[in-house]
Amino acid sequence: MNALVSKSWLMAMAWSLLVGVASARADDCDAVTKTFQAQQKTPWRMLFQGMELMIHIGDATYMRNDNEWTRMPNTVAATMAGGGRYTECKAVGHESVDGTATDVYEYKSAVKGATGQAARVWIGTSDGLPHRWEVGNKVETFSYKDVKAPR
Repeated sequence: MNALVSKSWLMAMAWSLLVGVASARADDCDAVTKTFQAQQKTPWRMLFQGMELMIHIGDATYMRNDNEWTRMPNTVAATMAGGGRYTECKAVGHESVDGTATDVYEYKSAVKGATGQAARVWIGTSDGLPHRWEVGNKVETFSYKDVKAPR
């Protein structure tokens, strides 16, 4: 297992990325929900400290564990089995991420029976996709160019 990233942390990140299909409240929560819904229809790569950790193409999501890639179940129903939503969403500013103009939102993911974790997402103003994501001291960036399934 990579010392930088635990399996449970990666699974939590995967859940949070897919939780966007749950209902959200308020306009700011709607923006957060819509960005993660749009992302699930778009091929993407997630990087953490410059290392590619996840790849999503069509109905397949792959997670890297050291140098091995594993295809993860990508069913929203299975991911959402415990229920969840975004809460306390708030637009907090505008920033550029790798040359892309973004709107920055803070929010909490709420899981049934658990306390929500505070997060930030940088949503592209022209494409509506998340370009950066921060949970605690972990920061991921997303790339939408040259996305290919791992071999």
